Amino acid sequence: MSINYYFRNTQRYAEIKKEEDILNKKINSVMEYIKNTLTDNKRILSSIKYKMDNECNNIEYNSDIHIGQNAGDYVTLLREQPYYNSVPEMKKFYLSNKDKYIIIDEYDREISWDELESKFIKLGQGKLRGEYDEDGFCWVDYEFC
Repeated sequence: MSINYYFRNTQRYAEIKKEEDILNKKINSVMEYIKNTLTDNKRILSSIKYKMDNECNNIEYNSDIHIGQNAGDYVTLLREQPYYNSVPEMKKFYLSNKDKYIIIDEYDREISWDELESKFIKLGQGKLRGEYDEDGFCWVDYEFC
C-alpha cells in the first residue's frame, strides 16, 4: 500500500471548495429540472450525470503541492518541486509558509512536520534505486500516483 503526502494551500483550497459548492448546486438544479420535465428521465439522467461528473473531475485546481509517496513500508519518492531541492529546503519552505500551508496525506488527514518526518521522510533514505541527493533521498520529476 502506498500513501501520498501534500502541502495544501489552505486559502486556495477554501476557494476551490466554494467553487465546487456553487458548481454542485448548479448541477443539482439542472438535474432536478431534467427529472421534472422528461418522461424517460432515468436513463437520460444517469448519462448526463456521468458526463457532468467526468467534466468536473477533469478540472485542475492546484491547491496542493505533491511532497511524495511511500510505497509499502520502505520506499519513499520525493516529488521535485520548484519550491525546494532538498529535504532541508522543503522544511524551510514549510516552516516559512506555515500560515499558508498545512501538511495532509491523500486521505485529507492533517499531520505535523514531525509526523511527516517520522512517517515519510526518514523512511526514504537510501532505499530506492535512482538518483539520490547528498542526504540519501531519491527525488523524481515524473508524476506518480
